Amino acid sequence: MNDAALSQVLDDIQDGIAIFDMECRFVRVNKVFAAECRRLYGADIRPGISVLSLCEAYPQWAQQWLYHCKRALAGDSNTYVCSIPNVVPGGAHHRISFKPLYDQEGRVTGAFMMSRNVSHELAIYQDMLHANDHLHQVQAALDACALVALLDSRARIMRVNEAFCQATGLPAPALVGLSFGQIISQIESACDIDDIWRTLKTGKNWHHEVAYNSADGSLIWVDATVSPFSTSDGQSGYLVICFDITTRKRGN
Repeated sequence: MNDAALSQVLDDIQDGIAIFDMECRFVRVNKVFAAECRRLYGADIRPGISVLSLCEAYPQWAQQWLYHCKRALAGDSNTYVCSIPNVVPGGAHHRISFKPLYDQEGRVTGAFMMSRNVSHELAIYQDMLHANDHLHQVQAALDACALVALLDSRARIMRVNEAFCQATGLPAPALVGLSFGQIISQIESACDIDDIWRTLKTGKNWHHEVAYNSADGSLIWVDATVSPFSTSDGQSGYLVICFDITTRKRGN
C-alpha cells in the first residue's frame, strides 16, 4: 500500500488516529484526530511535532500522551479515558488506546494511538447510574411502608422484604419457594385466587383487599396490587406490593 492509499484509509476511519516514531514524534495523523485537536485543545497537530514539545503549552493532556506513548514504545499496550472539562457542555471524554508497532523481526518501531469520543456513551452510563439511584430510593421507600414480594412465572416466591416477613411471621428462607396461593387467604366472596391469575394473564394489574395468614393464625389485611413484568433477557414474573390495612379493617 502506497503512502496516498494509507492516508485515505486512515482518513476514512471515524476515530482519531496518530502514529509516533521512537522519539514520540507524530509521523502521521488522520483528519479526525487533527480536527478534534483543533476543536478541543486549539492545537495544530501535524507530522514532525514532538509530544514533548506540547507538554508545556498543553499539560492537561499532552503529558498523558507522552507517558502512555513511552509505555507503548516499551512494548506495553494500554488504554485510558481522557476527560477535558469545560471545552464543550458536559466536557469532552475520549477513550485513548496506545499500542506498540513492530517490524518483521519483532522490534518496536513506533506507537499507534487511537482516540474515540465516548462522551455520549459516558452520558448514557451516568444517566443509568442516576436511574439506579432513583430505583434504590424507590425501593427504600417501599420497604419502609409496604410488604413487597417478587414471584416467578409460576407464582412462586423468589424474594420478599423484611416487612413481608414480619407480616406473615415467617423468615425469608421459609417463604422463598412457596406458592403465593399457599399464604394468601381469600376473604371476600368477590375475589378468588383464580381471578388473580385470569387478570394477570391478560397483562393487567390485579388489585384487591386480601388477608395473609400470619404464623400465629391471625389475619393480616392488606391492600394488594399484583403486577406482571418481563425483563429484557426474557424472564417474567409478578411483583406484589401490599399496604397493611389491618387496623382499618378491625375498626370496621
